[in-house]
Amino acid sequence: ERLFPCHRLDQGTSGVLLLARTPEVQHFFFEHWGETTKTYVALVEGRMQDEAGTVRAALYEDPRSLAVSVRDGPDARDAVTHFRVLARGARCTLVEIDLETGRKHQIRVHLRHLGHPVVGDDRYGNQALAPRLCLHARELTFPHPRTGERLTFAAPVPPLFAELLSRG
Repeated sequence: ERLFPCHRLDQGTSGVLLLARTPEVQHFFFEHWGETTKTYVALVEGRMQDEAGTVRAALYEDPRSLAVSVRDGPDARDAVTHFRVLARGARCTLVEIDLETGRKHQIRVHLRHLGHPVVGDDRYGNQALAPRLCLHARELTFPHPRTGERLTFAAPVPPLFAELLSRG
């Protein structure tokens, strides 16, 4: 059977991904995406001092390089990311992230903007710190397309995150 993607994850991000079986259901999710909540977990470089916070910083995508950066201007798009510390290690921090907006590379760029890039990020951080991008789509909640019932799907955080967190 053919499947129809309802959203995307950055390359290297693990976790929950929503696919529809029909174009009609895919269209439903496109129309109702604002009713969807997405929760991510990331392992970031360094020890974050704040227990929680919000990043409100516009994002701009360079049309030539396709790199995304925090920048104001007419071509920048508003972006809001909420974070909460789950655990701290000697050299990194495990954070939970809730998105108010869903822009390309939003989590990765906002965390780098805070001075805490995602561990293993080959574009916005230091790939050498891990064998993969330590960003995980942990939970996705959305309305069922026919009944409207709120459904939640979750994927466990990869064990690598805890292993890297415990390293000193």
